[in-house]
Amino acid sequence: MYKKNHDPRIFNQYLNTYNSKFQEINNLFNKLYSTNNDSNQYSFSLQFTSPYLVFSLYRYDKETKISTSLDLEHQSTGFK
Repeated sequence: MYKKNHDPRIFNQYLNTYNSKFQEINNLFNKLYSTNNDSNQYSFSLQFTSPYLVFSLYRYDKETKISTSLDLEHQSTGFK
């Protein structure tokens, strides 16, 4: 359907559904990965940037209130 209409809005319904499910994954990941002293919170999301569907990972530093996009290729093996 996208190729026929080239309308990225058709993905919004799916992106909203999956991103809302990522909230649960975000919470579980942060609970497992972060320590009590860790000021970082991680979040996952899907984004559509025509013509690509992009999986994104962000780190939010609660102290500085800065959100940074992470490149998984540059993360440790344990983090991956």
